[in-house]
Amino acid sequence: MTSRVVRSSVISARSRRACDSSTARRAASSELDELFPAFPGRDLRKRVAAEQKVEHGARKPVAVSLDGLDGVARAVDEDLVVGGEEALERQGRQRHHRRHHSFVARDEAQPASLVDIGLNYSDEIINTRREFLKTFSGASPHHLFQPSFDPRLTEGNIENFIGTAQVPIGIAGPLKMVGEHAQGDFYIPMATSEGTLVASYSRGMRVISECGGAKCTVVKHSMQRAPVFLFEDAREAREFGKWLDENIDALRGVVKASVDVPRLIEIEKYVVAHMLYTRFCYTTRDAAGQNMTGKATLYACEWIRANHPAKPRYVLSGNIDTDKKHSMMNMIQTRGKRVVAEFALKRDVAKELLRIEPEWLYEFRHIAGIGAHLAGASYSGAHSANGIAAMFIATGQDAANVAESHAGMNYVELRDNGDLYWSTTLPALICATYGGGTGLPTQRECLEMMDCYGDGKGDQLAEIIAAVVLAGDVSLSSAILAHEWVSSHEKMGRNR
Repeated sequence: MTSRVVRSSVISARSRRACDSSTARRAASSELDELFPAFPGRDLRKRVAAEQKVEHGARKPVAVSLDGLDGVARAVDEDLVVGGEEALERQGRQRHHRRHHSFVARDEAQPASLVDIGLNYSDEIINTRREFLKTFSGASPHHLFQPSFDPRLTEGNIENFIGTAQVPIGIAGPLKMVGEHAQGDFYIPMATSEGTLVASYSRGMRVISECGGAKCTVVKHSMQRAPVFLFEDAREAREFGKWLDENIDALRGVVKASVDVPRLIEIEKYVVAHMLYTRFCYTTRDAAGQNMTGKATLYACEWIRANHPAKPRYVLSGNIDTDKKHSMMNMIQTRGKRVVAEFALKRDVAKELLRIEPEWLYEFRHIAGIGAHLAGASYSGAHSANGIAAMFIATGQDAANVAESHAGMNYVELRDNGDLYWSTTLPALICATYGGGTGLPTQRECLEMMDCYGDGKGDQLAEIIAAVVLAGDVSLSSAILAHEWVSSHEKMGRNR
């Protein structure tokens, strides 16, 4: 299929270059309207009104057929992931017309179609942006404009590049891990500007290590894209859900043939009014997977339109994938990785290093749990977001995914020997060891510090992050009870 897509893209690009630019734009727009009648931003009603209504009846499972997907692949490759010469020219024209926003310098006599998208990362244009900002703001940034690497490395990670944010990175640890994937001692890079944070996490890591280490388990993988399908009434929506179940293997085949990494594992279904909300759930190996599952689901939805008699309208996301948002659905169903970190806090270690007794920690966890419930908090422990955010920034994760990833449950048991079993469960931890920002120079170095860069390292990183969250909860909870919380910040957390 790949060779057919490449060949058809080349032919399409050649034919478009033979036309003038306005004709090419109209042709491309017409082609997309035909290929993506239900793509967000298109007029859904106009297309459906022109179609003949198909009565629902008994349906047989549809065999896997990729007929008609070449055009979809071409449109995705050229317009959604910026490939193909005409798409590059079109983006260049868009930057040309938005030059006051993207600060792309150009010669007035130069045709806009010759603006090369690659110049967005050239020294000349970066300096033009910087000079514009100096003039506009009156400020004269120095550190902001001093990246330690070639700006061209950021292509695909950021637009309108001007510099880098140098967030301080400290090392916490060592943290002893007894996970399925992460085993041994690890030093943890944490990017933060909050004084006391790294020291507190280091103390929690020492406590866990003194007690034998953090036992961590990844129990589930699931990344979603959640299209919603529209019908005449609830019965049609219900029957369509049955049709999806009957054709799940065909859809898995479409996904496997269309994209490299994601694998469709299940489709959750929820009928509301005359709509069927779905969650297409995938495994994505060591990638976070939001973009690739979006592409896979687009292929699947277009295959559904081509093969289901009703040719249902759809929107690619009905918002129950809750991308970059916390939800109770993710707490129950999982988004990203579901990870559990646990250890047994020894009584003597608690008294020596935390200056608190396990019984008081046990009682406090119940008090704090009720408080979290009363407040409607998404995490019942002390502060999961601190450790997750610090590690995400250091290792090139999408920082906005802290919104989903920080949610979770803290659980404790007081054992007969006086030790305290302590665990944290993160049901929606989204992290990656390749792709996105993980390949940027600083972020890659931080991942390599923990042997967490590249293929086959995703679960190891997830185990480490969960253990770090647990360490932070141990230290902060103990500091609160031992009346050391405020004094620690006074001593270490003041920017003098």
